[in-house]
Amino acid sequence: MGKLTAYGIGALILFGLLGTVFRTDEPTSPTSAAVTEEIAPSKGPIAKQLDLAYRWWTESDVLMHATFTITNKSSYSVKDIEITCKHFAESGTEIDSNTRTIYKLFPAHKAVAVRGFDMGFINSQATKSACSIEDFTIVNEPEQRDKN
Repeated sequence: MGKLTAYGIGALILFGLLGTVFRTDEPTSPTSAAVTEEIAPSKGPIAKQLDLAYRWWTESDVLMHATFTITNKSSYSVKDIEITCKHFAESGTEIDSNTRTIYKLFPAHKAVAVRGFDMGFINSQATKSACSIEDFTIVNEPEQRDKN
C-alpha cells in the first residue's frame, strides 16, 4: 500500500472519530417551541393554545427520532398535527429541515406524549434543531371544562 493511500485511510478514520466526538445519539434536553406564525388565521386562537415540548436524538448518526409532548390548552380537540424541525450547523446556519404529520387525536385540555417518533434523515452536520407545529385539523365544537 502506498504512502498516499495510507494517509487517505488515516484521514478517513480521523474524520470518523471526530464525527463521533461532536455528535451524540443521546436525547437532547427538553425543549419547548411555539406554534409557527404561518398557521391559517382561523386556527390562530387555537394554535396559540397548543404547546410543543420535545427531545430529539439520532440513530446511526443519520435518523432523527423525537419524543413530542403536545399540550392542548384549547377547548377544541385537534388531530393530524404537522411538525417541522429545522436543523442548524455548529455555525448557526440552517442546513436542513424535516416535516412530518402525527396522525393522532389531541383532546382538548390534555397533554399527549408521542415517544420515539421517526422524523426521517438528518444532515450529519446538524448540531441543533428547532421544532414547531406548522398545521393541524380542528376536530369538534368547543368542549366545556368540568368545573369540579
